Amino acid sequence: GVELRFRAGGEGFRPLGRTHGTSLKRWLHDARIVPWMRSRLPLFFYGDRLVAVADLALDQAVDAADGAQRFAVSWTQHPPVT
Repeated sequence: GVELRFRAGGEGFRPLGRTHGTSLKRWLHDARIVPWMRSRLPLFFYGDRLVAVADLALDQAVDAADGAQRFAVSWTQHPPVT
């Protein structure tokens, strides 16, 4: 059920530990991800929901359900993102 995609524009998510959702564009800017790297970050979707941004952030939904299946992302051998 998890699908790997890249930015298409308009994605939004609610990072773990935050009370409100944000646009991916805004989150990448706030996280100081260099502009040339933003379109190259692997994004993980479960259905239509963005659940992980590379190994940098998980969506609140990943941690929300008790007893739900969980996953971790480990991206190795990548160029610097900040």
